[in-house]
Amino acid sequence: MAKKKVSRNSNGASNEQQQIQNQSVPVTSQKSTKLSRESSMEDHDSSEEKFQNLKSLNAILLKQTMEKRQQIESLFQAKDSLEIELVRSGKEKTLLREELCGSSDENFMLKIEMDLLMGFVEGRVKEMGVEVDWLFKEKSDRETEIRDLKREANGLIRKLESEREEFSRVCDERDLVKSGFDLQSEEMNLLKESVVRLEMREVSLGEEVGRLKCENGRLVKERKKREEVIERGNRERSELVESLEEKVREIDVLKREIEGVVKEKMEVEMVRRDQREMIVELEKKLGDMNEIVESLTKEREGLRGQVVGLEKSLDEVTEEAKARAEQINELVKEKTVKESELEGLMVENNSIKKEIEMAMVQFSDKEKLVEQLLREKNELVQRVVNQEAEIVELSKLAGEQKHAVAQLRKDYNDQIKNGEKLNCNVSQLKDALALVEVERDNAGKALDEEKRNMVALKEKVVALEKTNEATGKELEKIKAERGRLIKEKKELENRSESLRNEKAILQKDIVELKRATGVLKTELESAGTNAKQSLTMLKSVSSLVCGIENKKDEKKRGKGMDSYSVQLEAIKKAFKNKESMVEEMKKELAKMKHSVEDAHKKKSFWTLVSSVTSLLMAASVAYAASLK
Repeated sequence: MAKKKVSRNSNGASNEQQQIQNQSVPVTSQKSTKLSRESSMEDHDSSEEKFQNLKSLNAILLKQTMEKRQQIESLFQAKDSLEIELVRSGKEKTLLREELCGSSDENFMLKIEMDLLMGFVEGRVKEMGVEVDWLFKEKSDRETEIRDLKREANGLIRKLESEREEFSRVCDERDLVKSGFDLQSEEMNLLKESVVRLEMREVSLGEEVGRLKCENGRLVKERKKREEVIERGNRERSELVESLEEKVREIDVLKREIEGVVKEKMEVEMVRRDQREMIVELEKKLGDMNEIVESLTKEREGLRGQVVGLEKSLDEVTEEAKARAEQINELVKEKTVKESELEGLMVENNSIKKEIEMAMVQFSDKEKLVEQLLREKNELVQRVVNQEAEIVELSKLAGEQKHAVAQLRKDYNDQIKNGEKLNCNVSQLKDALALVEVERDNAGKALDEEKRNMVALKEKVVALEKTNEATGKELEKIKAERGRLIKEKKELENRSESLRNEKAILQKDIVELKRATGVLKTELESAGTNAKQSLTMLKSVSSLVCGIENKKDEKKRGKGMDSYSVQLEAIKKAFKNKESMVEEMKKELAKMKHSVEDAHKKKSFWTLVSSVTSLLMAASVAYAASLK
């Protein structure tokens, strides 16, 4: 059934791929027929890339499903082989039970051990069957998820095809609209060019009219200005003549003032020389006073040194100290007198400095006045020269203005004639402009309609972009689910590897158990032979005992009984050893039960195997001891 499902799914995948290829053929044909839409089909190319990505994703998912189905088939085969091994082990178990039916207590113990081992193996096999069933359930879930994903992918492919058809239809409509819009735009461009030409002609005519009017007004204004300038020049000339006479008078007055200022300056310079001589003398006196002060300071320092020396030698020479003290007092008095004289000289020096500073300030003020008067004189002379030059230039300009006024009158008459002609042309151009404006309004309405259509197309394009974004998000979801499926696949692979490892371990354990059962069989056979020998010995002993009782000779009976009593004691010891061995086996069985329960609780196989092996080892040791 799994192979049939795989073949059906592969056939469905091949059919879907053929459908996708058949669907991609008209797309390529549409591309070849619509090369003019390359600029508009860039977004469509991105949707085709997404579609191709979906194709590749679908192919990858198909490969993964094929691989998973192969893995599941291998798991089925492993399960079948395990079931075969279980059946074989069951048959071996039944054979062992049949062989162990007629055995003794030891055989019963071995049966219990084998039952425990087989129960553990059956439980382990059941757990493996549960895990295999869980794997089958996961497989069915994955197949349902893959089917759902295929359905979603088919739905997305259909959506993409419908969107592609709508997009191609929209592109056709847009191309038609573009062709109509291009025709209208060409017509509009022709109309615009004609309107622009007319507007340029109108503007040029208006500019010429305005320029002529401006020139006319400018010439009239210049004529008025020149007349005003001539009148103003005449007035200024008369005023300048009057001002020249006044300035000549002022210059005479200034010359007199300058002569007086020069005399005052000479007097100030004489005073300045006297003051400089006084300052030189005072500086000499100050130098002398400074020398005196320096000599006094030197004497003071020398006296201080002497005072220090005297203070050091006070203890040695008291009389010399008194005399020196008197000398010091006299020197101190002289020093105070000299200091008072020095202070008086310093006060006189400060007063002389202040007088010198006052004289210097007055001298600088007088120099500033003289410089200002000289500057004003130079400025007046320069003004007189400039005004005379301006009068000469104004007289020249007056002659030129008269000639220009006559020329302007001629130009004005010519411009009036040209203006009348231009007014006629302007009226004609206004009528043409009215017609052009009507045509322009009609063209503007058509352009508005085209703009509305373009807005509608843009809205459709935005809607298509939104749908493309939605498909992109769905693709991302599919990619995420694909990653999750890959992770689950890896987990299944890991689980299958772990199951294989556990299977190998179980096979090894089964081989070891077979070996142990073979050893137990040999031991049981040897135990059976020993039991038969013991029974024959007991029979012979009992017959001998009966024969001895019938004999009359008590001496011979006593001697025979001694030998047989030794044998009986040995047989009793053997039975006691066997009973103790059985008790030990019972204890070991109880321990094994506890260990089996612990192993079931902990779900660990190795603890049970170790307990069973330890029990078998103890049994073999006990049996060997009993044989000895």
